[in-house]
Amino acid sequence: MAKKFEGVLLCSDIDGTMYHNGFIPSNLEALQYFMDEGGLFTFCTGRRAIYAPTEVQPNVPIVGMCGSEIYDRSTDTILERWSFGEEWRQLARDFLPREDVGHIQFESEVSHRIRTDDSAIHDFIDTFDGRMYKMIFQYKELRHDPELVPPEVRSVCGNRCAVVSNGNDEFEMTATGMDKGHGVLYLKKHTGARLLVCAGDYDGDISMLRAADIGYAVENAAPCVKAAADRITVHVTEGAIAAIIRELEKEL
Repeated sequence: MAKKFEGVLLCSDIDGTMYHNGFIPSNLEALQYFMDEGGLFTFCTGRRAIYAPTEVQPNVPIVGMCGSEIYDRSTDTILERWSFGEEWRQLARDFLPREDVGHIQFESEVSHRIRTDDSAIHDFIDTFDGRMYKMIFQYKELRHDPELVPPEVRSVCGNRCAVVSNGNDEFEMTATGMDKGHGVLYLKKHTGARLLVCAGDYDGDISMLRAADIGYAVENAAPCVKAAADRITVHVTEGAIAAIIRELEKEL
């Protein structure tokens, strides 16, 4: 007999979507039920995939670094990583003069976090010879604005990169086309899933909600995320992932 969720791939952001000062117990219970009934679950996160929480063990690879890597925790293997070309150097230089940016975190094989007023940052940009997967531009002060990525940032980036924000303390860049939407579509093909369901709350999640067959924004999501979603579910504190699984069960 076929299990209830066979062929359904559920990809969720972490902070603000299924995690709020810890994992919501109802989410953990619902996810175990979902996977026991044949469902495919994983995280899709801005952080490095190896740092995804261990309270939940996904049964398919994890999407990390905003879609720039696919990591199989079961074998501790990076399946794919997609890096910038040389354009990352000029992108970094273009944003060094911004007075509101205090640090740039360069994500290569390891992380390099350097103050923008540290002269060493120029040498790093000029001479670093490894692969660059992501850059995080960290504000000196928290930003409170519905435009999570300032329009002038998008304008300067143009089509040279993908740019998103995963918090009001930063904006992030990955190679063109390397976003969470790219990551979840890779997984859908990799797993052979028939239905892709994604859930998120912040700007960096918009691409995967648009890529999904069903894209959910949590009630606490930013307005731009709700506008991009197919459906709105409950607040993160009310067990949003459990609510999504209950709704899917009724429909399937």
